[in-house]
Amino acid sequence: MGYSVICIAGKDDYSKNLEELGAQFISIPIKKSGLNVIQEFKLLKSLYSILKTVDPILIFSFTVKNNLYGSIVSKLLGLKCINNISGLGSGIINKSFATFIIKTLYKITRNIPFHTHVQNEDDMEFMKANRLINHLHASVIPGSGVDTEYFHSNSNFVKKNLSSEAFNFIFIGRLLKDKGINELYEAMNLIISRHPKTHLTILGIKDFDNPSALSKHELSELDASKNITIYYEVDDVRGYLAQSDCLVLPSYREGMPRSILEAMSMNCPVVATDVPGCSALVNDGINGYLCASKSHITLSSSMEKIMSLSPEDRKQLGKNGRAIIEKKFSVSIVIKSVVDIINEFNNA
Repeated sequence: MGYSVICIAGKDDYSKNLEELGAQFISIPIKKSGLNVIQEFKLLKSLYSILKTVDPILIFSFTVKNNLYGSIVSKLLGLKCINNISGLGSGIINKSFATFIIKTLYKITRNIPFHTHVQNEDDMEFMKANRLINHLHASVIPGSGVDTEYFHSNSNFVKKNLSSEAFNFIFIGRLLKDKGINELYEAMNLIISRHPKTHLTILGIKDFDNPSALSKHELSELDASKNITIYYEVDDVRGYLAQSDCLVLPSYREGMPRSILEAMSMNCPVVATDVPGCSALVNDGINGYLCASKSHITLSSSMEKIMSLSPEDRKQLGKNGRAIIEKKFSVSIVIKSVVDIINEFNNA
């Protein structure tokens, strides 16, 4: 479209990837769960200075802190911002002092964004009901979408033998209690007692700054199980998905989980909790099974249900999931949503 793109974020091992895509990268000292008043003021001041210098046509913000601070700074500088609510998380839905502050700031800034994208209908209703966004300038988009050509079962990866006795589950995501890791561990113990060859592969991301992070002791318990294998910081999950029978995500709440999007795109059935975000993707009995949140009993039951299916029936669940992704959650749909907002801004 002829625009240049500048990415402002905390510097990490992936910053260079943004530059390789053609974007300019500017590092900023941000801690997503930090609440130190002095540090937060320094962050606001730094963001103000950068955006004043850059003077962008539009600001796209992601995650709670960036949405709030981006809105405040854009108002001060007379800029336009578009926020993306990729999930509510414990910072908004819990009852704590931090939650009170976050909700208060959302209410104060609710009329500032030119537009707000929300990634599922449940979160949209929550934000509207609590008057945290201006619903007249908000819309639901299908997460960040998935590249259906990149995540395709026909990719050149060795496929799992569906008739194999050893059933392989896979979990992909941050190692947080809120992701249901503890319930998954308990469910696996129940299943292993009845089906000793069952295996769980975890592609995990450590996030010790998160208040919901697993402790080192809890991580060591997972590592100690001979039926569980953990790989950290995996960049390409496709080969692991190809070797799995089912993705499992027992999360307490999601925006639009990428792990499920990518698994479905690769014809992989899913077991997930019946919570916002997950239930938007998993149709019980169609492309996987839903279970109750925070219940390792119902989780193990849903996992065993999918294990009991014939290879042909599991394959059909995978095909159904792929069809859902192609129809509703392709990245091309998300790109169109963003382009439409840019065009609306230009015509305003």
